[in-house]
Amino acid sequence: MSSKSYLSVAGAALLLLSLAAACGIDTADPDATVPRVVSSSPADGATGAPINGAVSVTFNEPMGPASLTASTFELSSGATAVLGTVIYADSTAVFWPAGHLASGGSYTATITTAASSDSGVALATKYSWSFTAGNTSVPGLPVKLGSAGDFVILAKSGVSTVPPATITGTLASALRRRATSQASR
Repeated sequence: MSSKSYLSVAGAALLLLSLAAACGIDTADPDATVPRVVSSSPADGATGAPINGAVSVTFNEPMGPASLTASTFELSSGATAVLGTVIYADSTAVFWPAGHLASGGSYTATITTAASSDSGVALATKYSWSFTAGNTSVPGLPVKLGSAGDFVILAKSGVSTVPPATITGTLASALRRRATSQASR
């Protein structure tokens, strides 16, 4: 092969490796992509975030749930860490603060490089963003009870009262439903 052809092939290979790295493909393992954050909420620089809201990030691929904890998804106000719980589902991690955020407080959220994908590939660099809390809260969402919404009391095995208590409405328990279904056989 001539030196000119060799340089062309080497240049093309270098170009392909550069493009693969820019697209997040781990060139050591072509089947593994490097995870990255594709969106965050509240957005970087946002103001007026709800004081009872959550902080979330969405990744470009499924992450290892065990790698997303309060030590890899951090929320802080200055040097003070905010305590909370991390929940992960469908490529999105949500940090639920243990209490309301301070009205007007400045916060920084960080995903560390200890967070990794399902295939064990770690974030290449930490991801941080900042926002400011407002003074409003998001209304709680109602729980959809389905057919259970017709009952005034639900219990696993039974219901007891202390006189002179009065219960007005339909009661339901797993024990009552089981007895009813057995009697109808």
